[in-house]
Amino acid sequence: MHDSGERQEFASGAVRDTASGKPRMDLISPIFMEHLGAWLGLGARPKSEGGKGYGEHNWEKGIPVSRFMASLCRHVNAIAMGDTSENHEMGVAFNIMGITHTREMVRRGRLPAILDNLPDYRPKTFLLKPRVSREKVADTVFDEDMPLRVYVAGPFSADSGGSRFSNRCRAENAGRDIMLRGHDAHVPHAATAHLHGEYPYERFMRLDFGIIERWANALYYIGPSPGADRELELAEKLGLLIFKSLAEVPDLRGFGECP
Repeated sequence: MHDSGERQEFASGAVRDTASGKPRMDLISPIFMEHLGAWLGLGARPKSEGGKGYGEHNWEKGIPVSRFMASLCRHVNAIAMGDTSENHEMGVAFNIMGITHTREMVRRGRLPAILDNLPDYRPKTFLLKPRVSREKVADTVFDEDMPLRVYVAGPFSADSGGSRFSNRCRAENAGRDIMLRGHDAHVPHAATAHLHGEYPYERFMRLDFGIIERWANALYYIGPSPGADRELELAEKLGLLIFKSLAEVPDLRGFGECP
C-alpha cells in the first residue's frame, strides 16, 4: 500500500492518506465511461450477436500506434463533417486510449518498441555541412601569417559551473587575449547574452553552429559544458583548428599572453 505520509482527518474521526498527487479516476465522467464501455462491448461481442467480433482485450495485444492514429483521424474528420452514423466521439476516445496504452506497455517492456511507429518530427540538433572541403579549410587555417577567425566555446549557464557572469567574463577575456595575438574572435557569451531567456536553447545552438560553419576556421575550447561540447564536435567534423589553451594560439603580433 502506497502511503505519502500525509494524513487527512474527517469529521467522523477517520484518518486517511491524502490523495495528493494520485490519479483521480473519480473525476472522469461516468457518462463518458458508459459510452466508451458500450463502444468496447460492441467491438468485443461476436458478430452473431451484432458485434464486431474482435473479442475482449484484442486491442491490448499489440496494434501499431500508426493504425490507432489513422483511425483516430478518420473519426475526427467524421465528427467535423457532421456524420452521426456511429459514435465517432467514442472512436476518438478508444484510439487515444489505444495509443496511450500501447506506448506505456512499450515503455514497460511488455510490448515491442516497433509498435510505436509514428514519424518523429521533434527538433533535433544537426550538423551543418561545410561550404568548403576539409582540405580547403586546412589550406586556409594553416597559413602562419593569416589571422584566424576563432570561435570561443565554453560554459555559459550557471548549471555548467560558476556563475553566468563569471563564465561570461572568462569567455570575454579569452576573446580579448586571442585578439591581442592578432586574430579575430567571436564570443557568443557577449554577443547574445542579452537574449538568453527570450529564445529557446536550441535556437541559440543553431545560431552558434551557423557561425562556426560559415565564419570560423578555428575554435578555442575554454571548458566543458553541454553546448560547448557540441560546438567542439562540430568544429572537429569541419576540420577546424582546435585550441585548448592560449599558449596553443599563434602569436602574430608578439604580445604574448595577457597579464
